[in-house]
Amino acid sequence: MQKALPAGFWSISSWIANQVAFVLAVIAIYVAEVAEPTISKAKLAVWVVASITNWLVRWALYSVRMHLPGPEWGRVVAIAMLAIAVSHWAWTVDVFIGTDFTTTSVVLVVAFVMMSIAAMAGWIVQPVHATTYVAALWLALSTKAALTDLVAINVLIVLNACVVLMMVISIISHSRLRPLMERRDQADRIVVEMRRTNAQLEVMRSEAAATLKSRSTFFAGASHDFKQRLHAMKLMAFSTIADLPADDKARWALSRMSDEVEELEDYFKHILEFARIEAQDMAPEVRPMQLQRLLQKLDLQFENVAAARDIRLMFRTTDIEVVTDPAMLQRMLENLVSNAVKFTGRGVLVAARRRGATVLVEVWDQGPGIRPEVMPDIFEAFHQDRSEASRQAGGFGLGLFLVKRFADRLEHRVSVVSRVGRGSVFRIELPIHRPSPTPT
Repeated sequence: MQKALPAGFWSISSWIANQVAFVLAVIAIYVAEVAEPTISKAKLAVWVVASITNWLVRWALYSVRMHLPGPEWGRVVAIAMLAIAVSHWAWTVDVFIGTDFTTTSVVLVVAFVMMSIAAMAGWIVQPVHATTYVAALWLALSTKAALTDLVAINVLIVLNACVVLMMVISIISHSRLRPLMERRDQADRIVVEMRRTNAQLEVMRSEAAATLKSRSTFFAGASHDFKQRLHAMKLMAFSTIADLPADDKARWALSRMSDEVEELEDYFKHILEFARIEAQDMAPEVRPMQLQRLLQKLDLQFENVAAARDIRLMFRTTDIEVVTDPAMLQRMLENLVSNAVKFTGRGVLVAARRRGATVLVEVWDQGPGIRPEVMPDIFEAFHQDRSEASRQAGGFGLGLFLVKRFADRLEHRVSVVSRVGRGSVFRIELPIHRPSPTPT
């Protein structure tokens, strides 16, 4: 992106152009006067000193104007600078213009042309000042030339008409540039505002990350003690159940309490995992891996659960090697297979198929499907469908959220297709590992 110009660039550039023109005009007049004197050396020395003083005073006022707190004082100083410059050139005309044409008078006219062009360059930002300055120069010159009968009136009329034409052409050309400059200034302001906003967002992001990290640290520190107590409660319930007679009515209540404690432990595990992901302390370790090894682990992990529910769980073999974080991918597929086993009524299929340079790992189920109205929210944290099948299956609304967050962290794509009453298929798209050819 092109670097934005600093504020006031065009005002500063036109000011510098005017000062350069002023210096060149003074030097040109001095050289012409030395070559062909029309006034005394003492008067010339006074004029040179006055010119230098005028230049320094206007630079000092310009510096003061750049640091004034409000625009009102800035306008006052600008008017003072204009008056000083006009007074100097009116006095210069009176000093050097006489009844005869001289080298100095010709140089003065050329100098006025040069300074007029430089002044009109600032018309975009200061149209009144630029127009007044140019008009004052030529009014002073024309008045003195008319009073001394230096040139005929018709010549002065033509000369001033040329000056007016030059000003009109300059104003028209600069007017066409004005919308361009306004858009450029607006773009500069937008860039500055965006940089300021980005800086504020970066500070907010850092503060949020620090807060999340501290909360994650707290959860991690507290989780050990909490898990120990939950585990102790389960052991106490199991021990009490074992000591009770088979026909004791308290066995049902204790069994129910044991199930609730186990569910609470699972819920707490999900909460901790959720906190870790939000704190972004789980950096992916991406590397090539054999997908079949992970599918075998999942088959062993869920075969007893599927058998207990009388569900046919199938894992199709594959020889595909993918690039991913094995631990994160395992956690994602665990959640998907666990959901499929909970919701399906007959069978679950886990398979992988190639698609170009990627592979789709798919988890099919024959459950009730996902209603279209809740489909956009299924990957949100703590989202739970209110359908009868979802209430019976249970869960905490974090499984699919974790799948989506892990997928985002790994830059994998997750998608779902579902038909109500027929089932659903969840897909994770992974890059295929293509080993570099060995040199021969």
